[in-house]
Amino acid sequence: MHTLRRFSALLLALPLCTHGEIANLSFSQCEVTDNLWDGINERNGVQVFTRSLQILVDGSAESSQRFGASPRVADVNGDGKEDLVVADARGFVWTYPLSPRKPGRQAGKGTFTHTYFGDATTLSLFSFTPGMPPDLVCGNNMGNILVARNNGQGVFTTSDNVPRFMDPQQPFPFLKASGVPISLGNFSAPYMADWDRDGKPDLIVGDGAYSANAVYLYRNIGSPSSPDFSTKERYWLAYGMGREQLVPAVGDIDGDGDLDLVAGDRLGYLNWYVNEPRQNLTDMKERFLLDHKQVFSFDGTEQPVGPLVRPELTDWDGDGDLDLLLGAADGRVMLAVNEGTPKEPSFKSPVPVPGTDVLKPYESPTSWRIDHMWYPVMGNPNSGAFMMRMTDTNELGQAVKFVRYSYADGFVGTLQHIIGTGEQEFQADKQYTLVITCRGQGIRLARVDLQHHETAKQSADTMREDWPVDQIQFKPSATWTTLRQNFTIKPRFPENNGVVTSFRKSMRYFVEGASPDGYLDIQSVAFE
Repeated sequence: MHTLRRFSALLLALPLCTHGEIANLSFSQCEVTDNLWDGINERNGVQVFTRSLQILVDGSAESSQRFGASPRVADVNGDGKEDLVVADARGFVWTYPLSPRKPGRQAGKGTFTHTYFGDATTLSLFSFTPGMPPDLVCGNNMGNILVARNNGQGVFTTSDNVPRFMDPQQPFPFLKASGVPISLGNFSAPYMADWDRDGKPDLIVGDGAYSANAVYLYRNIGSPSSPDFSTKERYWLAYGMGREQLVPAVGDIDGDGDLDLVAGDRLGYLNWYVNEPRQNLTDMKERFLLDHKQVFSFDGTEQPVGPLVRPELTDWDGDGDLDLLLGAADGRVMLAVNEGTPKEPSFKSPVPVPGTDVLKPYESPTSWRIDHMWYPVMGNPNSGAFMMRMTDTNELGQAVKFVRYSYADGFVGTLQHIIGTGEQEFQADKQYTLVITCRGQGIRLARVDLQHHETAKQSADTMREDWPVDQIQFKPSATWTTLRQNFTIKPRFPENNGVVTSFRKSMRYFVEGASPDGYLDIQSVAFE
């Protein structure tokens, strides 16, 4: 299958110098950036990417909250060995090979699926094809529940990186109830398990909508391999009772032979809901409702890894009881070992899941960043784009510093919206020259975008408003070249001609990659 793959990114320049150069263009101000493109941090622990999103936390009050990791464990590539599978907040799903179940178990190098599952992705694993490795069932901040089919080898997309979330032509299929895609509002967190013991997997969904939080059960009225859900067969499984951002995990925690529920919440508590028969039912929608037994404590601490914790129950060390994996908001995956028994759990303080860091930290310029969001409440496709400060030697034997924009694991990705800060004043109707020293390959399009906010009085009681963009295209060659492009800033509205004499412009680079090994190197930029 072949589809047109477009990737665009804006390399953001922060506030410009008064003489027209991009701030920190010399790269004298740098910071060391942990290279997480192997899914392992520099401290040799599993860690994935995070993203901050606006959520309601108190009535109508919004707050920016950082989302991180959502872990699960299963054999997803069919080699007979368990893998650690982790969804992150940027819409990637990572797979790590695991060593055998025993104390000191480690994760290998992580690889990410080249597609987009939605922001603040949550994860469940379930095989829709009996006898085959599990598929992915993912939730996200938009409230959707999507399915990514496994080809049997732990691969969930085609060679051209489809399907992908929010792609109108080749999207992931959604799980539906009564023929309509299941959506509980936003921040859905799915888990597939045979809750009612009828031999068919049911769908458990944690709800992230403020004030209406609960965990729901959709009974499967279809078959084991072709689940079918109905709104008539939706039941309360756990009331949130004020708890928010509930993310479920399922397992027999107390060893009584039935499934219990653990739900992480926004504040970082791990809530245990016990599965016991209900008496004197008056509402049949509560027939599966669980009682909140307790909040787990970890060596005396009830918030062991901070807010927005996402749990997984698994016998990590092979001793016969269920341990807790905890996905933290900082992107780390933590392990809380069960030192109790299969009937009476007792969890130690969480420690990072260990791995071996392969991709070492690198220097990145402090005034440059890539952001994969436009508005904080909207999701946008991702990519492997990143920037690294590098040094080359020119024909005179001199060291030349520059920033390279390229793609981790060759993932060019899809169209993205990136926003940034930084402004410089330009005079209206004056000719300027963009002077840029650069080189590149595998780049379909490169340009500078200069944008400003403009208003104009259309009538006595009417104002017009726009955010016009001046686009200055340039074409990098394979060798270092200084390019000069002339441009003139004009008012957007005719009534501003001769009235508005200057504009404060933000500056971005728009880069469209054409190949996985494409890159753009920028050494210097100035306006004359």
